[in-house]
Amino acid sequence: MSVLILGKCTQTVLVNEQPYSGRFAVPMWVLGFGAYGDTRLAVYAESLDAALNECVDYIAENLPGILADEQVQEAYREALAELVAEGADPDDEEAIQWAQEQAEEDTTIAGNESHYLLSWEWGVILDGERSTRATRKAVLSE
Repeated sequence: MSVLILGKCTQTVLVNEQPYSGRFAVPMWVLGFGAYGDTRLAVYAESLDAALNECVDYIAENLPGILADEQVQEAYREALAELVAEGADPDDEEAIQWAQEQAEEDTTIAGNESHYLLSWEWGVILDGERSTRATRKAVLSE
C-alpha cells in the first residue's frame, strides 16, 4: 500500500495496486472522506460502488473514526425508545424497521462489513470512469 501526500489534504492513500482486466487497466478513483474531504483515498476499481467498498474496508481497518457506525446505533436506540415511550412494542418488526430507517437516514452503507458513512462526509474527487491521464495527474499533484 502506498501513501501519497496531496496538497492541502491530510493524507491520500493508494488502497490497492492497479489490476488489469483483460486488455484494459482498471480505472483509478479518488474519494474524499471526512467533514472537509481532507482524507483522500485512491483506489483502482471497476465502478464507484466497488471503489467505495474498497475504501470503506480500508477506513474500517485504518481510520475507524470516519465511520458513523456508533452514531447510527445510537440513533436507532433513540428512535426505538421514542416509539416504546409512545406505547409501541419494542419487539414489533414494523417498529424495529421504522427505527432502523430513521437511524440510517442520510447515511451511506458500504464495505464488506456494511459500515455507515454520513452521506455528506464523502465524495468523488476523481471519477475513474471519466478521468484521463491529465486529470489523474492534476488530482494527484494538487
